[in-house]
Amino acid sequence: MKKKVRVKPSKGQSIVGFIVGICFCAIGAFEVIPHAGIFGIVWTLFAVIITVIDAINIWTNDGIATHEIIFEEDEKNDDKNGTIEERLIEVEKSRTVQNVNTRNLQIMRPGLWRPDDTWPAAGRRG
Repeated sequence: MKKKVRVKPSKGQSIVGFIVGICFCAIGAFEVIPHAGIFGIVWTLFAVIITVIDAINIWTNDGIATHEIIFEEDEKNDDKNGTIEERLIEVEKSRTVQNVNTRNLQIMRPGLWRPDDTWPAAGRRG
């Protein structure tokens, strides 16, 4: 089962993009088009598109999504989880195993390091 989520920029990000877009439109119209010709037209066209997208995201609730995330879920995975009781039993089993591992570590810890052990000196070869 696929689930699509569309993400649009925040209001703050859209406001900054809108202000910068207006600046780039002005730069394009007054500087880039007269000096660079067709490149200036393309520059200004992109600046206008970005500014319009940010304006739509500021003043409408729907907005225009900039990213799309697709989640894929296996139906088999849903069957595997089972009922709430079965999942609670699995959690309790894993907690028991974790407690046993922690207890074993506490028993073994004193034997892992002895005060007479020394760390190898830096650059010292054996």
